Amino acid sequence: MQVATIEIYKCTNICVLLCTHAACKAVAKYSALALSTQSWKRIWHVHLAGPMRAGFPIVSGPGVRSGLAKRFARHLRNTLLFTGALGPPLRLLAPDISRTARFWSRFMPIYLRYKWTKWRFQEQRGFSAKRVEAEWQARHEWGGVRVHAMLLELSGYYVKGAQLLAAKPDFMPEPWTRRLAAMFDSMPPRSWRHVSKDIARDLQQCPAGRLHAMHGERLALDDAFAHIEPDCLAAASIAQVHGARLAPGMLAELSWRWKHGPDVVIKVQNKKMQGLMDSDVRNLGRLCCFVSSVLPFNPFLMLEEVRETVPREFDFVREACLMKALGERLRAAGHSLVLVPEPVSALTSPRLLVMQRMQGVPFTAILAGGDALARRRAAEAMTPLLDALGHLMLRGGCFHADPHAGQLLLQEDGRLVLLDWGQCKALTAARQRALAQLVVALDRGWTLGIVAAMSGMGLSFLAKEGGLADPRLIAKVAHIMFDTRSLPEARVSPLADDAVIKKIPLQRFPRDLFMVARTVMLLRGLCHALGLDIQSARVWRKHADAALRDSMLEEDRRMALRSLAFGLRRQESLIRLAAPQLIAAHWYASSGEQKDLVVVGGGPGGYVAAIKASQMGLKVACVEGRGSLGGTCLNVGCIPSKALLASSHLYHEVKKNAESHGVIVDGVKMDIGKMMAQKETAVAGLTKGIEGLFKKYKVEYVKGWGKFAGANDMEVALLDGGTTTVTAKNFIIATGSEVSPLPGMTIDEERVVSSTGAIALKEVPQKLIVIGGGYIGLEMGSVWQRLGSEVTVVEFLDHIVPSMDSEIRKNFQRSLTKQGFKFKLGYKVTGAEVTGDVVKLTVENVKDGKSEQLEASVVLVSAGRRPYVEGLDLAKVGVELDRRGRVQVDEHFKTTAPSGNIFAVGDVIDGPMLAHKAEEDGIACVENLAGKKGHVNYNTVPSIVYTHPEVASVGKTEEQVKAEGGKYRVGKFAFAANSRARSVLDTEGLVKFVSDAETDKILGVHIMGPNAGELISECVLAMEYGASTEDIARSCHGHPTLSEAVKEAAMATYDKPIHS
Repeated sequence: MQVATIEIYKCTNICVLLCTHAACKAVAKYSALALSTQSWKRIWHVHLAGPMRAGFPIVSGPGVRSGLAKRFARHLRNTLLFTGALGPPLRLLAPDISRTARFWSRFMPIYLRYKWTKWRFQEQRGFSAKRVEAEWQARHEWGGVRVHAMLLELSGYYVKGAQLLAAKPDFMPEPWTRRLAAMFDSMPPRSWRHVSKDIARDLQQCPAGRLHAMHGERLALDDAFAHIEPDCLAAASIAQVHGARLAPGMLAELSWRWKHGPDVVIKVQNKKMQGLMDSDVRNLGRLCCFVSSVLPFNPFLMLEEVRETVPREFDFVREACLMKALGERLRAAGHSLVLVPEPVSALTSPRLLVMQRMQGVPFTAILAGGDALARRRAAEAMTPLLDALGHLMLRGGCFHADPHAGQLLLQEDGRLVLLDWGQCKALTAARQRALAQLVVALDRGWTLGIVAAMSGMGLSFLAKEGGLADPRLIAKVAHIMFDTRSLPEARVSPLADDAVIKKIPLQRFPRDLFMVARTVMLLRGLCHALGLDIQSARVWRKHADAALRDSMLEEDRRMALRSLAFGLRRQESLIRLAAPQLIAAHWYASSGEQKDLVVVGGGPGGYVAAIKASQMGLKVACVEGRGSLGGTCLNVGCIPSKALLASSHLYHEVKKNAESHGVIVDGVKMDIGKMMAQKETAVAGLTKGIEGLFKKYKVEYVKGWGKFAGANDMEVALLDGGTTTVTAKNFIIATGSEVSPLPGMTIDEERVVSSTGAIALKEVPQKLIVIGGGYIGLEMGSVWQRLGSEVTVVEFLDHIVPSMDSEIRKNFQRSLTKQGFKFKLGYKVTGAEVTGDVVKLTVENVKDGKSEQLEASVVLVSAGRRPYVEGLDLAKVGVELDRRGRVQVDEHFKTTAPSGNIFAVGDVIDGPMLAHKAEEDGIACVENLAGKKGHVNYNTVPSIVYTHPEVASVGKTEEQVKAEGGKYRVGKFAFAANSRARSVLDTEGLVKFVSDAETDKILGVHIMGPNAGELISECVLAMEYGASTEDIARSCHGHPTLSEAVKEAAMATYDKPIHS
């Protein structure tokens, strides 16, 4: 309370100066004023002579009159100098001075009452501390009421200034802050009669109004809005907001670009307010003449920024464009917890803004109320708000510069709505980079880096006793201005004697940084009101790192080190010149510091997670022991097998079907060596591509096998010898899977091979036995069968590919049999013997137990895969496995590790072992780790068998839907009736839809036929967004295309197809 009292006392000294200034202006330009002599007599007798007679110490006592005269003369001289410098504009200032006089005539009684109270306690002893505290509290309550009433009467920029001060709760007494905070969007509204006229007038200036005018019509209120609420939702100093509903006709006009329903809000501008604001800003200029010698910084720089910013708030077209552009940027960057209303561009004019209506509880109500749950939810929303503003500031180049409590709504689901985008500030690329350097230094607590960054941004300080300013004080000023961290120094008014800014006054402050500092102050005020201590530099660090990443080169580091070698004899000059290099040197010198994330495994789940995390601003390392990135999929799985499938299919087509196309080819043969070389070329190009992406996104690639040494440490046995330890805040296990061994069989990768050996055979085997009827075995069997091998599939179950729809499966097996495949279903392998070039396999019928012996040149073991977690030492960090050896995770991919910082994705966790599923896991896991809402819909993960014909499916099979007991419908269409399939002589297969009989929602899609793997993507998208079969059927598909079969099958589900 005493600190607040001292604050008021210091502010009133400035008030005296300005009051005298106003009187002097009146004397100097008496003829230009609209004030009468009686008005000035009233000001003198009531506010100066009256207190003098009452014995107030400010104007009574020995020497007071002579002191007042001297001060009056000094300020008269300054006034004349100032007015002479202004010259011609003086004739425009009469209304401004009249408004200034109104302000001080109302403020002086408040000021004098405070002076009297202070004198009373100083001159008259004997008051108890309790009574002093009570009297000051009563005085502050009284002062808060009077100041609130005064500002409501004056409105204009005085209100905006008061709102800014109210956002810093420790700047003024608590009753003042409480009263002024109530002014957020709660100004007295204008009458509905005047507002409705303004809306009707401004509608004619919007695009829809001008379009009507081109047809000789006037856009009436009823044409645009079905209803407008007469009572305003909020009233601010510039405009007020009314709820409304768009008219059906207007909705029809907007239907193709407006998807948010009829409920909107109308923001209508007070047409007289711009003149008042301009007048108030000019009055601030006169105030700056007197207070510039009192303040520890130059207020003219801030005034220039205010003069530039205020007029922009009155351009609602600009505001709508900013809302749309910055809202899209936030959505694209994944900031789903901070929402921006969508403007209705067709109904927006310079003084009228129509936008999407968004529900929520205002922050002002939350801060004023006592609902603990609401305050907790509001507190949880502050970090996403800081994150979004940091992204806009450091990555977007334009940010919301007025995020006070009156601009925020909290929705029931915890998301924030950020309103009123009139005060947005654009930053140049150079300013963004300088600010990013400061954020990095603030987060690291690096004093020298902070000083360098502040100097690089153009700020300079003066020490009181010569020499250079203390770097520690500069660092504190940086935290106060550009970080929301709750330092004790940040809670001291800049006018107080012990303020840091008083100890090292600012000599230079770039005015384009004023809005940045103002935004930080508003955010700190919100955090203070919610009882939070959030360091914005920590939240913004990832955005700063991303902004700096491409610009901090090794050359910068060398330059900085060379500069430092010569010493710091001219400290300030060196710091200013070397600021980027110094920070770059610290950046690279800390490359061995703790990472934000280490990904163990460089397969599809691992490398995608690493790149995504780096894109989100995290410091990432990836540990991979294979020696090449891409995992099983890229090196020995998906990619090489597809290369061989393509080669073998081409060979088969030329040999068997070319003549049908009129292409006569004789003597076709296959060069296995060249086929394998083409496969290796494809693999090498893609692995090098991932390494290039790691370099692009600054992901550290650690080549070696890792094991956990602790919750934050991983020991890596490097491939080139030696060991190293990688330290990180978080880990993601993405080590993939390996071939499941078969009892009694030893894989030598020559005669008994896994899928790895099957893609590296040096010759076509005469006979090939595939153990396992899954998609891997069938694909590899298809490669060698097309090249001339006799392929037999041994499967324990009575059918192949267990997850496949039964109807599709029967057609698929029939097709493979026609191609030459042999199937022994319901058999298990009981033994194997390799004799020379022959493998003798003993198999047993599951039903009757009869055994028989099969012979082959090569046996491919493809009986499934299991998670690979060997050597990770998971028990040491508390990561548990299930009975099938999979890492146990929750819905956020978090393992059971007590430290809570170890995650797992891909084949090592539950779910289908598919590369694209692992990629989605990796992205969702990183998003969750970064505080966003990552999610994978496993019901829409497609599965594909890349044989010929291809088979692809997504969702449930008909058998699964039937087992659930629900009503369903089936639609089918054969490729034999598709024009494109017939024209390319590839008509085998069909498309099958399974949908809900009541809602028509797609439950599953199954395709067998040409390019099934490509066609399924349309169905995945439809299911992801809950589409119906009719949605697909009514979508126009190109003709002739294979995708028309999808359309016809969807049509067959609820109606009849056209071509069948």
